[in-house]
Amino acid sequence: MEKHAAIILINKEGKPYGVEKSLIKINEKPAIEYVLEAIPDYVTEIIISLKDEKYLEKISEISEKYFAEVIIDDSQIDSPLISIVNCFKKVSSISSIVLKCNLPLLTMDFLNFLLEVSTKFNAVIPRWPDEKTEFLCASYRIKPFLEAAEKSLEKKDYSINNVVKNMKNVLYILTSALKNFDENLLLFKDVSTINDAKRIENLIKKRTNI
Repeated sequence: MEKHAAIILINKEGKPYGVEKSLIKINEKPAIEYVLEAIPDYVTEIIISLKDEKYLEKISEISEKYFAEVIIDDSQIDSPLISIVNCFKKVSSISSIVLKCNLPLLTMDFLNFLLEVSTKFNAVIPRWPDEKTEFLCASYRIKPFLEAAEKSLEKKDYSINNVVKNMKNVLYILTSALKNFDENLLLFKDVSTINDAKRIENLIKKRTNI
């Protein structure tokens, strides 16, 4: 059986997916814990990539409960691509899911699906009808990704989109085809503010009552 990893990215504070958002409480639980809970049990390597060391203690306390490793990404370039590459170089798995830190409505069934399909494709990436692509809620075969990323980084190109364009055997899945996992596609809904957290609390309660 192939080994699988999970990478969770926490970028700098103040960035779109900053660490402060991973710690926003939803029903008294940090958003990142919901992400960790959705990771399938057979995933053997979990790495949380942290850009801001001042949150290391808080994130480490959470990570220990889920047997996850926290690494400090001290690259001077604030790029998700570099964070992914650094994490991929540390794992021995064949494939990995890559996730934002603030997706509290993720489901284990959906992540199972991404990993299962990644046994046949080098990347499995959800895409919206407007062609917005969820690179940070996707799965990748690690070796092909690193090979394509190396070529991009040599040219100082930090676009994940361009890396994927240079990979073969990539599967883009229309989000409409994922409604069997979540009819309203709320699994892609991130939490960025306290108001977001309150809305998501209500959504979680509705899910629990179904």
